[in-house]
Amino acid sequence: MPIIELTNIGKSFLFDGVSKTILSGVNLRVEKGRIIAIIGPSGSGKSTLLNIIGGLDSSYEGDSVIDGVRLKNLPDVDLSRFRNEKIGFIFQHFNLLDHLNCYENVFLPCYFSSNPDFGGIRERVDFLFEKVKLTHRMKQYPPTLSGGERQRVAIARALLMKPSVLLCDEPTGDLDDSTANAILELFLSIRSEMNVTFVMVTHEERITRIADEIYAIRNGGLFRV
Repeated sequence: MPIIELTNIGKSFLFDGVSKTILSGVNLRVEKGRIIAIIGPSGSGKSTLLNIIGGLDSSYEGDSVIDGVRLKNLPDVDLSRFRNEKIGFIFQHFNLLDHLNCYENVFLPCYFSSNPDFGGIRERVDFLFEKVKLTHRMKQYPPTLSGGERQRVAIARALLMKPSVLLCDEPTGDLDDSTANAILELFLSIRSEMNVTFVMVTHEERITRIADEIYAIRNGGLFRV
């Protein structure tokens, strides 16, 4: 069974009272442990598709099954729990909380777990800081970190609950070349060691170079490149 299975996904928005189709008839099957890159111009629907896969958007046509769970019409409480425990999100602008230190930022998803094991989670936080090579920064606050360091903290946070899928929205867009390449090397290491599936939307060619499969969104459809 694929880890991600989208069937005939459609999505429209209202602009000034006029309906505009963003996605139409999108089908996608992704096997566990793959790295998928989705490319397309701004406004083509890349982030919208990522939101559907991640359960952040439930007002769409078609069917979305992630890690064996059909997301459409899932009760809000169950959907929130699923997102917290099965999906990791990594964003271009990091989305860290500046008033929490890095350790607290990474620990945060534990508080939304249905059955948190705080002792085990603390061990995992320590492990993840070692994995992203930021043990020496865990008590610092995000504004004191470089962009690459903040993205590493965000990656550790995304991995805390041992997700099946990592969804990345322009994950290297705010980073310089050397830092971006280091983050991509980290992604490859995570995929290898943890068997996590990556879906990344991007404008950057560097990300497509590490992808197992590349798809493009054109005129609302999704096409293998």
